[in-house]
Amino acid sequence: AHAGGRARRRPHPPARAPLTASPRLFPRGDGAVRRRLRVPRNRPRAMADDGITFDANYQIRILDADKFKATEALQGQAGEFVAKVTQFEGMVTRLLGTVDEQAAKLERQKLRAVGLRNRVTAEGEARRRLEVGQHAAVAGKRETLDRLTREHESLRKA
Repeated sequence: AHAGGRARRRPHPPARAPLTASPRLFPRGDGAVRRRLRVPRNRPRAMADDGITFDANYQIRILDADKFKATEALQGQAGEFVAKVTQFEGMVTRLLGTVDEQAAKLERQKLRAVGLRNRVTAEGEARRRLEVGQHAAVAGKRETLDRLTREHESLRKA
């Protein structure tokens, strides 16, 4: 605030001359007419300070021609990059599908091997049990044979 109670005013920035361009009509290939502005020769420099330029055909450009060409080239490269990334993504998807398929096959084979190992182990145990049972049966038959032999001997002596 100023001592007199009024706020001090800032000076206005210098006024820019309005763009006074005379329109010219240009035919397009499809029969329509397009307007182009004819810009006085002293304007491109004044507007170049603002980042606005005009190309050889007097088209308004925000970027100068070199940057615009570089931007277009970058856009093309970005499109190629996106296409390559998409192709790579497809390859990765196919590879992951193949890996999942192989993993499923491997898991099935692993389960089959575990089942066979359990079967072999169970078969060995069953054979041992059968052998123990047969040994017990043989021992029982021997005792019976021994008993009957002794009985027979005692009857033969009598």
